[in-house]
Amino acid sequence: MQCTITQLRRHGMRLKPDELAEPMAGVLTMRDWTEANSFGRAVRVLELMQPVGTIQQAAAMLFDPELIGLKGGALALRGVELESRDGRVFEHQQVWRVAPG
Repeated sequence: MQCTITQLRRHGMRLKPDELAEPMAGVLTMRDWTEANSFGRAVRVLELMQPVGTIQQAAAMLFDPELIGLKGGALALRGVELESRDGRVFEHQQVWRVAPG
């Protein structure tokens, strides 16, 4: 599905409207990740795919997504975002506003 995504949190912190980054455009895909992963279980993954040269690459990923709202034709999805820093993996709650187009 062609869409734009606005991330409403940064490192788990809610952002004020003036702190939001520009929406990212791409193709939204969903898959089940059943192989070995840091969650230790199968998880559902939403990915915003964008072209990089001749291939599609994930620009953003949301794990265990959950629909929490619908307003003005846009979905609000909540899930877990992973961040690698200093050799550790951090899990943050993330909320995406997903609009078609």
